[in-house]
Amino acid sequence: MGDYKMMKKKREYLTNLKVKSQKYYDSVTAENQKADDSDVRYSPRDSYSSEKIAKAMKSSSSTGRDKLDAISEYSDSPFVEAMLDIIAEKGVKDSKIYKAAHVDRRLFSKIVSDPGYRPSKDTCIALALALQLGYIDAVRLLARAGYVLSHSIKRDIIIEFFFKEGIYNIDEINVVLSEL
Repeated sequence: MGDYKMMKKKREYLTNLKVKSQKYYDSVTAENQKADDSDVRYSPRDSYSSEKIAKAMKSSSSTGRDKLDAISEYSDSPFVEAMLDIIAEKGVKDSKIYKAAHVDRRLFSKIVSDPGYRPSKDTCIALALALQLGYIDAVRLLARAGYVLSHSIKRDIIIEFFFKEGIYNIDEINVVLSEL
């Protein structure tokens, strides 16, 4: 009898999450909002000087190394470095993060050890959820891998909802996403 009540409560909880996330999606689409990044600053380097870069690129005296340095001065650290910094800052073990993200140990090792490896958007989202990042920090981390949460994709809006609500359970999110 106890299992039935627990299953019923879980079903009600997931139904409630589904309704809330659908309402959030409806409000975003009803207002015809676009992803407004004006309040999201991905890094302090976002205010780079395009004139500096252009000057370095056009200068005939600049070597290839000078040009690369001018560009890299304004580039962010890659996804992996940012993720590892967050893990260190939170003081958790890598194993706790990749298990919470449902990421295989070998894949996590590949992400960490290969600086050129670019994880999929789903993997990046799962890792951001496992790190229990707020919406702004999650957007910043995803941007480091070259991804965004777009308001033109229903799935992304629903994932945005979960970040904003502070719901980080990947299994629950997957259930809601599959139903919507």
